[in-house]
Amino acid sequence: VKDITITSYYAGHVLGAVMLLVECGGRSAFYTGDFTMVTDHYLSASKVPLSLRPDVMLTESTCCTTIRSSKRAKESDLCRKIQETLDGGGKVLMPVFMIGRAQEMCLLCERHWERAQLQYPIYIVKGMGETALAFFRLFASWGSDRVRKAEDPFGFKHVSFCDFDQVINSDAPMVVFAGPSMLQGGNSLRLFRKLAPFRRNLVVFAGYCVPGTVGNEVQAGLKRVQVEEGVMININCNVDYMSHSDHTDSRGISQLIAQVMPKRVVLVHGAEKLVDTYQPIVQRRLGVPCMAPRVGETVTFDGDLEDSCEVLASPATWRTL
Repeated sequence: VKDITITSYYAGHVLGAVMLLVECGGRSAFYTGDFTMVTDHYLSASKVPLSLRPDVMLTESTCCTTIRSSKRAKESDLCRKIQETLDGGGKVLMPVFMIGRAQEMCLLCERHWERAQLQYPIYIVKGMGETALAFFRLFASWGSDRVRKAEDPFGFKHVSFCDFDQVINSDAPMVVFAGPSMLQGGNSLRLFRKLAPFRRNLVVFAGYCVPGTVGNEVQAGLKRVQVEEGVMININCNVDYMSHSDHTDSRGISQLIAQVMPKRVVLVHGAEKLVDTYQPIVQRRLGVPCMAPRVGETVTFDGDLEDSCEVLASPATWRTL
């Protein structure tokens, strides 16, 4: 674009996500957006050349103080709990984002079903999931090496789409994927209201639920929650949290900074308290000047770089323009 060069790099995170290197007039800025540094079931880790050495690196910091444990061990434990629930005659509800998280969890279940030779049905309630899966099949070449090598990586043998009435009115053991992911309404909340009072059932959250949602209260361990005005329900079912986050953790952010070797780092898209904790870690361990501007703050770099970046955001997250 005229004298501006923009180069995109594979970011992981979700199908089609990219990082951007913007170059103009001898200056450069590297913007990560959301990214991952480990391969999951359908996406590879981010792919960025060594030593890009941009003048500024703007990186997400959503999980900048989190260090995740072994993903394989957590997945094995989750599959065991799901199978035990089904063998005991219960249902498993997974409130999920229909783009990315649903496909990831479906692949995990598919592989366990094959290994354990299970026959229980796995359903995705019809809606956005159908459109999302069509895109994943169309752009499978953007996935991980395992996905690209498979003949039909998203041709699930044990997963099928269904109408909501088909699962709400059935007493048979099954796994159900439904949105929204935080039980803030819709099909997932309607199913939750029916399943929650019974000990034989299991609800699995595959991601964080923000405060103010039913999902957040359930994750916090409350045994009685309000699902609509004047309506309270008891939670007797089992609840599990599988942190299948599509954001990299503290180690991943530090790894990418060390790999890219920027002259300066700006932390964006993270909670203020977490960013304030992580900022000195970057400076001390990586020896890179690091800034964490507040919402609406303009950062001017001194010395050989006098351009500025303006940070704008909602109260919950930050984004950089």
